[in-house]
Amino acid sequence: MKKYGTPTPPIYSIKNIDHQVNLFAGSSDRLADPLDVNRLREELGANVNFYEMYNAGHCTFVWGVDMSFLDDVVNILAKN
Repeated sequence: MKKYGTPTPPIYSIKNIDHQVNLFAGSSDRLADPLDVNRLREELGANVNFYEMYNAGHCTFVWGVDMSFLDDVVNILAKN
């Protein structure tokens, strides 16, 4: 209430993001559904620098046994 004058903060438009985004997603993700990820990707538009849909669930990116996405992460970090 103190910051926004309403009980909930205003909705932030993803289109206001003006930095490159590397988007990693999992086809078996129950928290970030692939349909929602695709909508996010479309809203980000040209700001998506890297996008890949892996055969993974939500937590795979934190403690998954299949670390097939790691090479992509390392390659992105090596460029920056």
